[in-house]
Amino acid sequence: MKSSSSNKIMQIFQKEIKCALRNKSSFLTCLMFGVTVIACVSFALQGNVLEAKMQASIFWIALFFTFMSCGEGIFADEVKAGTILALRIYGDGQSVLWGKMLYNAVFLSVMAVVLAPLYIMFMDCDINNLFLFALVLIAGAIGVASSGTLVASLSVSANSGKGIFAILMLPVILPVLLLSVLLTSQLMGAGDFEMQYLGAVIFYDVISAVGASVLFDYVW
Repeated sequence: MKSSSSNKIMQIFQKEIKCALRNKSSFLTCLMFGVTVIACVSFALQGNVLEAKMQASIFWIALFFTFMSCGEGIFADEVKAGTILALRIYGDGQSVLWGKMLYNAVFLSVMAVVLAPLYIMFMDCDINNLFLFALVLIAGAIGVASSGTLVASLSVSANSGKGIFAILMLPVILPVLLLSVLLTSQLMGAGDFEMQYLGAVIFYDVISAVGASVLFDYVW
């Protein structure tokens, strides 16, 4: 990748960070959504402890819907602000894609790292290996973010808003979601951790990022 393209990617990434810091309500809304889901499930259980597979499933469902509540805005906010044309003029498709994908990956990884301790505390989970748990969180977040960035651009291009975003997101990220649930449940005590499944999640991350890169120019 050329140096100029790398600079544009970082500039777009920095722009997204600055916008997020200026408009903290979006981040807080997503965070409170995840916290509310976790708190409601915890209170509904009334002290009962779920089996590991159910605990892992609820955790990733909370993360998925947290991203759903904010993920589409990565391009929709540009349309609302009237800056989408300037972005098209300033940056080529690949720079825009990778800059926004990098931001989405960091955003979702931070969200996962913030929500995970709260979930462990509220749901009384036991994690066998915190290092592997962090790897699963980050790998899963990257997979969701890379696919979500492409789907968000499609929903804006199709002018269909959240309807098409919600419809397309689930089938696209279902493989990484199921694998992340399986790996998380194993780290919570539902069997031995199978490293090949973590490799499959990483492979999905690579394939989804490359696929998004190939398709984005047709959308952009």
